[in-house]
Amino acid sequence: MERREIQPGLLLPSTEFIQFIMSKTHPANLLPRGSAEYLSLKLISPGFSCPHGEKLTPGIASKIPARQGFFHISLGDTDISFLDTAKLCTACYEDVVPDGFLLGLAST
Repeated sequence: MERREIQPGLLLPSTEFIQFIMSKTHPANLLPRGSAEYLSLKLISPGFSCPHGEKLTPGIASKIPARQGFFHISLGDTDISFLDTAKLCTACYEDVVPDGFLLGLAST
């Protein structure tokens, strides 16, 4: 393992090692896709939307529901949060919706 000396006698692990540890402990890797908590990692822009440009257009033509529910995993009860899907871009929507629940986008 490469080490970097920032002061005499003070060594830091390599950048690659730090990135590896961060990738394993990042909240997105610890929370299951499809949970409200995982979804909250995407809603970081004003108005609780994803930070990306072009957002989804829900409706009959796109087969994307206008609202979608997400169960909380950390509250103990079966609490559900609802998302207005127009607040997400396609990539974020595909990422947060659990496998088997994608509507509209699976066929495109």
